[in-house]
Amino acid sequence: MNDLTIEPMRQIHIDAIVEIEQEVFTHPWTAEMFRQEVADNQLSRSYVLLEEGRVTGYIVSWFLQDEVHLLNIAVMSSLRRGGLGRKMMMHLIDTASREHKELISLEVRESNEGAIAMYRSMGFVPVGIKREYYQEDKENALLMMLSLAGWGESK
Repeated sequence: MNDLTIEPMRQIHIDAIVEIEQEVFTHPWTAEMFRQEVADNQLSRSYVLLEEGRVTGYIVSWFLQDEVHLLNIAVMSSLRRGGLGRKMMMHLIDTASREHKELISLEVRESNEGAIAMYRSMGFVPVGIKREYYQEDKENALLMMLSLAGWGESK
């Protein structure tokens, strides 16, 4: 991978983001959902991962009072398992830590073993199950959290 950068998501990125979203997820977000995150949601912090100017991944989160909630993260299928998701997560963690947030929370499909393993390796711990969280197929979500206490000092 050459020339990787992470920058705030903008309207010009949405077509490429939707392509990745449709490639990766069985029930993808719509272009309008991403547009709202970029244009209308004051809580949203959304970023794109660019390789030589091309969108190769993205992350959508909400920065709440004391916590950050991860809503969506994806990397192009052809580039998965190459550390790009981890790179975006580290960007999110570092940003949250600099802004003195206390924790990061997320939901992940119970069947998504790869994502769960990545989150665990970064210090996220399972704290509960949300039954039938994914409405389209009634799959449960594993609720995971990462405490940011001492993150800046120890990492």
